[in-house]
Amino acid sequence: MPSDVVNPASPDRTGVGHVARDQPILVYGRAGVVGAAVVPGMTQAGFSPMSNLDGGLFRWANEGHPLVNESGPATTVHPVAWSWGRLLKSRFHP
Repeated sequence: MPSDVVNPASPDRTGVGHVARDQPILVYGRAGVVGAAVVPGMTQAGFSPMSNLDGGLFRWANEGHPLVNESGPATTVHPVAWSWGRLLKSRFHP
């Protein structure tokens, strides 16, 4: 898992230790569930302001917003599982 990702099931925040507690933070997951789960714990740990991308990356893509990955502009989002992939328009599937 990349160092800037927080797993809500195991909230080890050492990967974001370099982030100022008053730095605005936007969290997101593929469908919005993980992001929503992370916000309360991060707020309780003193990070504020915190926001969750409502609907997650799938909604972001489905609404036509730009996608970027570590290589630059992207055209796909990996849904991880078929069940979650149903929330993502087929043109964004790898």
